[in-house]
Amino acid sequence: MSGLDWEGADVDRDAAAAAAAERERLIARTVGEPLVIANEFSEIEVRRVETHNGTRLLIDAPKTGQWIAIDPWNSRP
Repeated sequence: MSGLDWEGADVDRDAAAAAAAERERLIARTVGEPLVIANEFSEIEVRRVETHNGTRLLIDAPKTGQWIAIDPWNSRP
């Protein structure tokens, strides 16, 4: 049995690889120590990272691979 495949699977795979590479680039630009917040169900790491567009907050859930980098000064609800 071969793996599942769908229309656009290659696009999804490329986007996931690009996101993983971007996450690694951001982690490499961490300033200071990350803040780890955890309980018995989940864990996140909050990092200050420097980018060419200024400081960002990287909120990362390492166990799930989910992350977001936000501009804390220009974010609007």
